[in-house]
This record gives sequence, structure tokens and C-alpha cells, in this order.
Amino acid sequence: MQVVKRKQINSKIGKNGVFKSYPSLHEKLRYVEGISGFDPLPRNHRQGNVISLIGHPEGIEIRENASGSMVALPYSKIKSWDILEYKEDRHYLHIHLHHQKDIVFNFLVNAGTDIAKYFNQIKIDRFKEERSEDLIKEQIGYLVDAWALPADYHVNFSQEFKTAALGKTKRIEITDNRISWGGEAFELHNATAITYSKTQNNVNGFKTSMNYEIHVHLTNRKKPLKIVFGKAFGVGEKQAELFYGNILDALFNLVTRKQIQSWLIAFKNNERVECQDFSVSREGIHHVRRGENKLIKWGEIAIDSFEMTNTFKSAYEKRNAVSLSLNYHPQAWAMISFCEFLRDGNNLRFLVG
Repeated sequence: MQVVKRKQINSKIGKNGVFKSYPSLHEKLRYVEGISGFDPLPRNHRQGNVISLIGHPEGIEIRENASGSMVALPYSKIKSWDILEYKEDRHYLHIHLHHQKDIVFNFLVNAGTDIAKYFNQIKIDRFKEERSEDLIKEQIGYLVDAWALPADYHVNFSQEFKTAALGKTKRIEITDNRISWGGEAFELHNATAITYSKTQNNVNGFKTSMNYEIHVHLTNRKKPLKIVFGKAFGVGEKQAELFYGNILDALFNLVTRKQIQSWLIAFKNNERVECQDFSVSREGIHHVRRGENKLIKWGEIAIDSFEMTNTFKSAYEKRNAVSLSLNYHPQAWAMISFCEFLRDGNNLRFLVG
């Protein structure tokens, strides 16, 4: 693929019109290999030279920003694209061509959504491995194992804590199989989910106290076990934060990990899991908006967070979103943790191909 002039670009992939723009991607990528015309150019950065992808009616103009050198890539030559390697803070984009070597770029991890959005706009499919059902089950099985606790992991947490300045002192005990708080005890195999919240109280604009709540949802009880305590600002606040964090760490491992693992076991069997107002499957999050069935694919989820609420939305489709609050929705903590897990492209690939 050789460097060409503007007239040659226009003859190969069409001319940009004055009144119509085409999707472009500016200064998000650095060139690695695959374009012979760029290889002799001086290397201005150890990660490669910055390039831009500029849309044309019939293809992409790939421009090396520093020199202005450009090549034309017709859409007809592109087979698919993929992000194949993951190293430190940079990922590697491969554009697979018909009967030619891949074109490779690298980019900062946080630019990944913009890159995926660009290829979605120009309607070039992401590469997907053809997988048999046996291979799908095998690969999702690796994810099931990833969420299993180590065999030598054990919890034996016990602590007394004063629930407020004038409140009672209560003891919490958490073991591998059991939780007790304030005289109530339950088997953890009956626990289905954890919700939690931390609320700051203010008087005349000044922080006065913090309230903490952790709810353990149980199959054999209509109301959750509520672990509630508070602290005045500056009086034992560090101890309260540590107490709160230790409880959440233990319950994440003993309850939320198993919750995510149960989803993956269902996905392995190609089953859908109902989660109150939505459901999850191998493909993504299924929900209904204004009577219309919607799907947010796992590989296309963007997350907006505000205080205790996370909104899981399609990066490419407006008004396709589900909002879950950590302080009341039983699936919220599992969902945010699972989506973070899928940010690793290898995990995402094992799930969706």
C-alpha cells in the first residue's frame, strides 16, 4: 500500500462532498505495521507515528499526521477488524484485509470505545472466531473457573462495633458458611445478593455524620438482613470505614462472586438468567423499553456512574440503557463487577467469540 496524492485518493475511494461528511477517527491511533508506504517515514515516537482515519464514500484515507502522507484503503479490501493484543496501557488494532497482511495500529486503552464506534458507523464487522457449541462451553467454563474462590480461601471475621454515638454495641461474625449480626444468624448458602450504601449527612453545608448500610438478600426471608451503623464526622470515622470495607470484601467473595459464577454457568448451558426488570444471556443484557425488546451487547456496553447508580448503555444506540443502583438493586454489584471483568478482551472473547 503506497503513499498517494490527493487526486489519486479521490479516484480510488471517492471524493468528500462539501455538504456530506463521512465517519472519521482523528489522532487516536499510532501506526505499527502493514502499510509499506509509511515504513520509510521517520519514527517520531517509540509507540509509532500518530495517524488519522478519514472517511470517503468508498473507503478510508489513512493519513500520517506529521508528514501529511496518505494512503487509500477501499472498504472492499477490508475483511474485518479486531483488537488482538493487550499490553500495559495500550491495545493493538488489527484491520484484516483480503489476501494481504494485516494493518496494525496501537492506541491508548481509553480510546477503545471511540475505535469500536467508528467501525460500527462504517459497518465493518468485528472479527469473530467460528466456534462450535463444545468450544463455547469450554471457553465459558474458563470464565466460570475464574470466578471460583481459591481452595485455601477462608473467612473468619468477628468484631464488635458501636452502631452510633448513643447506639448499642453489636457483634458481626462472618465465616465461610454463616453470617450473624445483632443476634440474627443465617446460612450464607441462602444469600443471593448484596446491596450497600454510604450516606453523608450535612447541617448548614457542613458534614456531620456518615450512615452505612449493607443488606444481605436471602432466599428464605422476605426482608434482607440489614447491617446498619453510623458515625459522627471525625469520631471513629476511619474505624467505621475499615469495618464497612472488611464486611463488603468478605461478602463480595462469599456471595457476589457466586452470583456472577451462577450467571456464567447458565451462559455455558445457553440459558438466560432473569434479573427482576431485565435478563442476561451470552449475548448481553435484555430489557424492554416502551414495549420494545432491547439488547445491549456485552462488547458494546458503556457505563455512566453517578453516586451509587450505574447506567449500562449501548455505546452505539441512544435510549438503549439499564440503570441499576448499588443501594437497592440486587444485581447492581454483580453487574458492575462483571462488566469490569469483560473489559479484558480475552475474557470478552471467551464469552462472545
